[in-house]
Amino acid sequence: MVFFFYYNNKSEILSIDCIEGCDKCSDDSTCETCSAGYKIDDDDQCIICPAGTYAEAGSDTCTPCDDDEYSEEGSGSCSSNSVYFFPHINFLS
Repeated sequence: MVFFFYYNNKSEILSIDCIEGCDKCSDDSTCETCSAGYKIDDDDQCIICPAGTYAEAGSDTCTPCDDDEYSEEGSGSCSSNSVYFFPHINFLS
């Protein structure tokens, strides 16, 4: 993500290209807020959340999904792992 900063009453423009997974950065290697699916670490870097966890934008932790849910690596939420049964339907006929 690229951010534009204005200096000298908008006469000069400086753009900063943030590191991967970063929504808001203060320079090209320091993140202030991570994107969904990433957590911010103690070094202000964005770390992708592993499968089975999620992080909302701005989070500093990857939260485990509930037992009946799942997520892919880098997810901002978990999805239902439910299986639906239709006992009244005979699929073999």
